[in-house]
Amino acid sequence: GGVTGDVRVTAVRLLPGSGDLTISNVALTSNVATVTVGTHTLVKGDVVTVNASNTVFNGTFTVTAVTGTTISYAKTNSNVTSASATGTVTNGVAAPVGTSNLVQIHPST
Repeated sequence: GGVTGDVRVTAVRLLPGSGDLTISNVALTSNVATVTVGTHTLVKGDVVTVNASNTVFNGTFTVTAVTGTTISYAKTNSNVTSASATGTVTNGVAAPVGTSNLVQIHPST
């Protein structure tokens, strides 16, 4: 359903997608996959699609943890020793650097 009546917005946080992030390393320990992608803006709870050269890591997952250069997600599988890999992690379309995000809210007519 929609929202009706008076609506007051005090803050809006827009999280643009990350675009395609390049995978450089993968590891899986105790059913937690960790993928190194370099600097990113992903946060815990984001949904990502992984397409790695090691197909064990492939699929669509909810991010459970992040560092400045890695993302982690739940993946039930035998352990995979940390190793170089190629591929991409995708989370929507990236907003170009310096682009303003504009939200317009209009009353219903």
